[in-house]
Amino acid sequence: MSRRTKICGSSRGEPLAWCSATSASPTGISGSRSCSGLSVDAGDPWEEAISRNDLACYLHETGDLEGAEREIERALAVAHSVPGLNNFALGVLHSTRADIRLLGERPEAALQDAEAAIGRLLESGDPNPYVFGVTVRAQVQARMALGQFDDARESGEGALAWLGDRVPRCAG
Repeated sequence: MSRRTKICGSSRGEPLAWCSATSASPTGISGSRSCSGLSVDAGDPWEEAISRNDLACYLHETGDLEGAEREIERALAVAHSVPGLNNFALGVLHSTRADIRLLGERPEAALQDAEAAIGRLLESGDPNPYVFGVTVRAQVQARMALGQFDDARESGEGALAWLGDRVPRCAG
């Protein structure tokens, strides 16, 4: 059974592409590859970089670290070609690469990426609290894997203090 699903988004809040997906793989890799291909065809490098990030996340989650590394490197190359300030996209991409490197048991490289991501996100002004939070989580995990327990605690507590009331909460 096939259905249409939005599997890649636009920075403008509209779907970049609607892709067909089967019920066996509603947001599977063939759909993600189709969306990154559509992003390339659309000629918007920012959207291409973010679509490639989404594919890298999918590959990471399914345990394909080599594929995830290849895709995130492509995303970073494209993002660096975007003119002007591009801190949000680069922050997201470095955050994703930190998680990929953590899963690949490379905490030194993961820490470098997490710190690069945090720097980019903070340069943007008021960073997205979700992206900031998951990036600090990667930073804390990398520091713990490196035996930097006090630094890990300090990073986590500092981020929690900064996030404060910035994190959206559900009323209930």
